[in-house]
Amino acid sequence: MVTNAADGRHPPTPVSMRRPPVRLSHDEAVARARALAPVLRERADQTEALRRPPDATLHDFMEAGLFGILQPARWGGSELDLRTFLEVGTELARGDPSAAWVYTVLESHFWIVSLFPEPAQQDVWGERPETLVCTSVAPSGGVQRVAGGYRLHGRWAFSSGCDFTEWAILGGIAPPPDGAGPPEWLWFLLPQRDYTIVDDWFTLGMRGTGSKSLAVEEAFVPEHRVVKVMDLMQGQSPGRAVHSAPLYRVPLVAAWPTTFMGPTIGAALGAYEAWRELVRTRVKGFTGMVQAEHAATQLRLAESYAQIDAAQTLMRRNIDEVMQAARAGQELSPQQRARMRLGFAYVLRACTEAVDRLFAASGGASIYEGHPVQRYWRDLHAIGAHRALDWDDAAEHFGRTELGLPPTSSHA
Repeated sequence: MVTNAADGRHPPTPVSMRRPPVRLSHDEAVARARALAPVLRERADQTEALRRPPDATLHDFMEAGLFGILQPARWGGSELDLRTFLEVGTELARGDPSAAWVYTVLESHFWIVSLFPEPAQQDVWGERPETLVCTSVAPSGGVQRVAGGYRLHGRWAFSSGCDFTEWAILGGIAPPPDGAGPPEWLWFLLPQRDYTIVDDWFTLGMRGTGSKSLAVEEAFVPEHRVVKVMDLMQGQSPGRAVHSAPLYRVPLVAAWPTTFMGPTIGAALGAYEAWRELVRTRVKGFTGMVQAEHAATQLRLAESYAQIDAAQTLMRRNIDEVMQAARAGQELSPQQRARMRLGFAYVLRACTEAVDRLFAASGGASIYEGHPVQRYWRDLHAIGAHRALDWDDAAEHFGRTELGLPPTSSHA
């Protein structure tokens, strides 16, 4: 990979292999992810050292047919649903949360691109339906309306997996089209020639996600490669008229954070399993007693298991409710949306607390990088910094909705 030493920028190196011509079922996708988890665990140190997954990991995802499970069948995807997406991400993260995060983020973009106008989908997938797309959707850069589209410039952070993609979706605030009314939050679809990667990903946790920044000097984006974020959040995307499967009617506000739930639950399960095996043989302190024989160890194990199990059950219930409503052609009520948002934040909170409890009883060796629990612990706390999973915001929004007060967020 060539890097410009002067500014730390480099072009992406996309995964160009072809996806096998197979449509997976739910069970097949989950089984293939489960089989990859030990491989990801073996590569976890390499992934952290590279600060992104090795090429072999992305090739494994592609070869297993996991890329495209949320992509419409029209483009060769498996056109599965959010429950499969959650379970696949969970299984992968038991092996390595960073690699799983890159998978779930990039996979979610098969869904997102499907919500753009049909000509934009053709631009991305017309020649290679396997083409990967990254995002940085916070409205960070500058936007100018021009004839036929928009001009963008600026820098966007946290673009996970961008080393492997050929397109990017970037967020920006545009002035109203007629000069009156509020500005619009838009997402813009750009080919790789229009942006460069800034290698600035040096972090405490999720080190292997390669969530670097994207820089745009000046790029023109035609109108057909732009969507209004509020249309997507409310389930009224242009792609809804193109694809009939229930997934493409789901409002993003109620479901896109599912992207982060598989890595969250999987990291907690991975930490739990590693700690359970560790205490079977670890001698604690000067007592000469194996740690597993201590009642306190058994209580910690039980409480953490209960929290993780409850979090996973809650997430499955919520996702199933979202998909059931989409299949029935029903809109989610404001109360349901507030509850879904609260659920995402609570799952992260519960999983983090469960792993904190175990990590605190792991002994001094747990601070070494080779310890089997510490990576999961670091990664969970890094996930906790994501804006979409902020507990205070989610809880306040839920409380206001329950009490009949107007929301404070425009994305409610």
